[in-house]
Amino acid sequence: KINYFTVLDGSSGQTVSSNTNLNNYILQSSFIFDGNNIYFFIKDTKVVFGDKSIDISAYSFVDCQYKGALEIFDYSKQTSTVYEDVKEDAYVVEKDYKINLTHDSIEIGDTSVLLIKDIDKLGNLK
Repeated sequence: KINYFTVLDGSSGQTVSSNTNLNNYILQSSFIFDGNNIYFFIKDTKVVFGDKSIDISAYSFVDCQYKGALEIFDYSKQTSTVYEDVKEDAYVVEKDYKINLTHDSIEIGDTSVLLIKDIDKLGNLK
């Protein structure tokens, strides 16, 4: 979990600075999940559902409602597109992991787990 007022600096790699403890962290491959339906991606990625494959830029977000609407905001284009009534599961596939946006789960290797929705169960970024 990251603290409020945390800063993400993409000018020299993906560096996160927490204003509460002033530590810096280099993020190689990560995303931010709000515990509900919104995913924020710190690097270029691809969203896949049904027969669609959509490339989105760094700092973009996806709001995925279970078996409903899928909204994609592309930061570099400053556009928001809503896909209504999406029946298929939506995914983000990266080299190190695969996120099922519809079910809020992540696959790493042969392991699949649900993402934690109770923020109090997460440790702080230290």
